[in-house]
Amino acid sequence: MRQEISPASVTLLGENPLTISSVEATASGLSEAARFFAYVGELAFVEAGPLNAEAWLRQNLPSGGSLSGGAELDLYGTEEEHAFVIIGTAVPEDENAD
Repeated sequence: MRQEISPASVTLLGENPLTISSVEATASGLSEAARFFAYVGELAFVEAGPLNAEAWLRQNLPSGGSLSGGAELDLYGTEEEHAFVIIGTAVPEDENAD
């Protein structure tokens, strides 16, 4: 039996591979989107501390939502297509050093 895989994508925007300013992930299907966005969130928030990206995503994915802190998180979409956007708002530590 062949299982169909829903399409998913990630777009990164940044000055270089170590300085990513935004991440946009899209996926089809609620359960597929939840798993894919949890993976993307885990990668994006390796050093996020108290934020549990997977728990926030699972709670907010069905209806959408926003969260602000060191980054702005947005979830939106339709019944079939979902998007998860992360925009960095914190200044990286090396830019604070003088």
